[in-house]
Amino acid sequence: MPPKRRALGRSTRRARRKRTLRASESEDQRALRLENLRVHAVETRSSESSEQLEVRLETDGIRTEYSGPEGCKCSNKHRSIKTNTAR
Repeated sequence: MPPKRRALGRSTRRARRKRTLRASESEDQRALRLENLRVHAVETRSSESSEQLEVRLETDGIRTEYSGPEGCKCSNKHRSIKTNTAR
């Protein structure tokens, strides 16, 4: 079981500064920031090896060994459970 989170509701000075900076930026500045992030991600991923790609996909949780009921090898009968969110 993961450890309990401490300091719920608190944030670091850096996080507060980023939040206020992003709240005050214009739509053009936001679009430019997000485009720069996309370009950086594309450049980084284009230069990674296949081994690095495998590690990244596994650590990001994109690809897991268990991929739904059809990929499961246990004897349990899996079914989707619909939850009622209206109360």
